[in-house]
Amino acid sequence: MRRNSYFKEAYIVYRPSEKCIELARAARRALISRGVDVETFWVDDIIRGARKYVDLIVGIGGDGTLLKISRVYPENTPLILPIPCGRRTILYEDIGADNIERVIDRVISGDFVIEDYDRLHVLSPRASYYALNEAALISIDHGRVLRFELEIVTPGMRSHLFFYGDGIIISTPAGSAAYNLSVGGSLMEYSISGISVAPLNPMELNIKPIIVSRLSKLLIRIHGHVDLYVDGENMESMEKGSELLVEMDFRSFRIIRLSGRRDVAKKVFDRRRLFFVQ
Repeated sequence: MRRNSYFKEAYIVYRPSEKCIELARAARRALISRGVDVETFWVDDIIRGARKYVDLIVGIGGDGTLLKISRVYPENTPLILPIPCGRRTILYEDIGADNIERVIDRVISGDFVIEDYDRLHVLSPRASYYALNEAALISIDHGRVLRFELEIVTPGMRSHLFFYGDGIIISTPAGSAAYNLSVGGSLMEYSISGISVAPLNPMELNIKPIIVSRLSKLLIRIHGHVDLYVDGENMESMEKGSELLVEMDFRSFRIIRLSGRRDVAKKVFDRRRLFFVQ
């Protein structure tokens, strides 16, 4: 059994299912036996309970679990060890979760690499948010399209466009496999650092999703009433004439990887295959 000199405090955040609870118990035992102080949170309680910076967070669940962990740590993030135990696990890898002792030993001994995930900084007139997947503006005037103006400012270049539609989705490379992909946006490899911009049901046929530089600042002007969603959570309603500023935040979300390179595109499309009922 390896003792450790780096990981002193850890949180375990789990999805409330029988399998995830068993994995959480096994991870807790393994960490405590290696001298780590551990606190355990149900995923829906982490927003209220976990505020302290710890050395390690073990996330046991699906992609939604990691999104909620990201919300708790909008700026400086601990190292995240994701253990798959959910329906949607695009952000996870197959690490042999049936042998938690071996997984924890590898982490304690430093036998891993760190994958950095860019997040978006979203600034509304009322508040500031950080998005691991996406920020979405969705019309609340059901059945009526709204005008959206988009100004893209990149060093040495400024672009301006507008369209009429139901909304707009701004995504990170990780988020390109989520809502963005469902509305016709491009799937971005995580190694490509950029921002995806996908209009939602635009009236203009020549308006397509685009990818802009990670150095770009996006200013969105809204000509109607919309709801702002950040990583699937409804954050606030915005009135006609409001503006939203979106840019890349460079304080990344740090995920521990154990199995080397992953075929992200294959995993995404395997999970989104069509199933026909006969």
